[in-house]
Amino acid sequence: MSTAAQPPISVSGDSSPSSPTTSGSSSRSSSAAAAGSEDPALLGQATSTSAGDDAAVPTSPRMGMYFETEEDAYEFYKAYAARLGFVVRKSNKSKNSRHTVTRRLFVCSKQGFRQEPKKPQDETNSALVAAAASPPPPRCPDSRTGCMASLTIKLIPSANAFRVTDFVIEHNHPLASAAPALSLAMIPSSSSHHTIAAAASLPDPRDGPRTDMHFETEDDAYVFYNRYAEHVGFSVRRSYKKRKRGVIVSRIFVCSREGVSDRAKHEGLAIASTNTGTGAAGTPRPGPPPTRTGCQARMVIKITPCRTYRVAKFFADHNHPLANSETVHKLRSHKMKARAHELGTGEHHRKKQGKGVQLGDAGAALEYLERLQVGNPSVYYAVGMGPDGHSATNFFWADAKSIIDFRSFGDVVCFDTTYELNVYGRPFALFVGVDNHKQLLVFGAALLYDDSIQSLKWVFQAFADAMRARQPKTILIDERSACAIAAAEVWPGSNYCTSVWHIYHNSKRHLKQVFENSKSFGNALSQCLFDCEDEMEFLSAWEKLVEKHEISEGEWLSRLFLEKEKWALPYRRTMFSADIITTLRKDNMINELKRELSEQEDILQFFKRYETMLEEHRSKKLQADVDGNQWNWYNLRAQSNT
Repeated sequence: MSTAAQPPISVSGDSSPSSPTTSGSSSRSSSAAAAGSEDPALLGQATSTSAGDDAAVPTSPRMGMYFETEEDAYEFYKAYAARLGFVVRKSNKSKNSRHTVTRRLFVCSKQGFRQEPKKPQDETNSALVAAAASPPPPRCPDSRTGCMASLTIKLIPSANAFRVTDFVIEHNHPLASAAPALSLAMIPSSSSHHTIAAAASLPDPRDGPRTDMHFETEDDAYVFYNRYAEHVGFSVRRSYKKRKRGVIVSRIFVCSREGVSDRAKHEGLAIASTNTGTGAAGTPRPGPPPTRTGCQARMVIKITPCRTYRVAKFFADHNHPLANSETVHKLRSHKMKARAHELGTGEHHRKKQGKGVQLGDAGAALEYLERLQVGNPSVYYAVGMGPDGHSATNFFWADAKSIIDFRSFGDVVCFDTTYELNVYGRPFALFVGVDNHKQLLVFGAALLYDDSIQSLKWVFQAFADAMRARQPKTILIDERSACAIAAAEVWPGSNYCTSVWHIYHNSKRHLKQVFENSKSFGNALSQCLFDCEDEMEFLSAWEKLVEKHEISEGEWLSRLFLEKEKWALPYRRTMFSADIITTLRKDNMINELKRELSEQEDILQFFKRYETMLEEHRSKKLQADVDGNQWNWYNLRAQSNT
């Protein structure tokens, strides 16, 4: 991507003299102007997804966009930067008397100008003599070009949130092209957002290292060389490094076969093997083949006066056979990529997991989640492996909007597992909540091909990690004991109750014959579950239900009544639930998603449909927020006029 593809636009909504602007014509987009009001309803609307073939793409910043915290705005701008091909850093900030940040400026990493460090006079004279005797080293590229691209946010006390007040789009330097989709070896789910954003703008590894290449960090250089090694057919490891004042000034990345194996060690192993070997007495059995062959292939980087790293030396020749494209994934530094390509390609997955991983599902899910995070580094995802360590059994993911929503409305969480009622083939689950307008919120999603206690504990822990360990006050789960045990281990201080919404749906499976024989049974059961708030009223309604419909006290119904304190309204009136059950009964999004998740449908098509439906649902929620704010404003104005 080059600057020619970027329209020269500067959007400014802050008259502060410190706000960066660009010379020349400036204009404000109509969408930015329309969103310029101080409306907290826009809080956290930081991402949107595309229904196309590409991964989810962050929305461009716009005037009036709100963020709950300064860090949320920073993460969103970094995601936007990664998509376009530049790197972000934090710049000036303002604080009030209480040391609260009231204004923050985020800039392109090429903002400002780099100054040469001053040297003492004797060092300067020595440098002049050395320069006359030898040619100057390659000049580092301009890591600071005075770029004015930036994003400014200001704290709005009335909304207790940060609003975008200035957004400068134009860059004065070429932008990096989007790199090919990075493998899990390059971008693990736990890696930092900065590493992800920087990796997206690295050179194409297929061209190989050159001595004029520069990298922002040492890690960027390693990622690039490892990607080059994967293309050629060898494995990489970090070798010698040199520090000055705690800063790495040089580093050598070598082929994994660099050096020579300890011959004495192998001889010792060979002699020891004669005592246990099956060969002739006194004939030593050969030891393991050496893994070091003295290979000289390497890449050397050195720090520059610009504080970047340049390639100082590069040796391409190897003294050993190189791996081909079919076996390179087995090398040490590329093993994680093998996981992404090999998962879901074996029939043994169906035999080992209870729900049965559909052929290709695991690999397709990993590919989707990997691209999703490259497109938006704020996305969190985790993959749970089976007992064999090679097959994926569980997947969890949450985007930036879900994480922001949880911070505001995460006191009550319902773990929806009603997928078990349907024969869809793919076990889809949701973490949901409810906002102040009784609108359903999606906090996270999961595919659970294994629903053991350990597996459920894993998905609860993945959810907790995504939400930065914030603990819900109330958690609604189904009546299975496995769910309660797993949740209690992850959130020991939370309140737990069985969701009557789950009970009602489960009853259709356990009491299928009763539902078919009596049309009034469903309404009578709903009254017991959802409407009886007094204990005597509940007990009377339950007794009438059993007698009228001649229900035999089966195992499921008997156990349900014995555990009534966990779910019946009269026994949990003191437990805060935000009236989430009412919302779950009225909202159809979950059922619509379940209908989309058919066994015959390609899983990538489901992911795209999930993104589209989630975005449509969020648009309706945003409209409800706007309507609610307008109604409140109308009421306040009417009261002030009376």
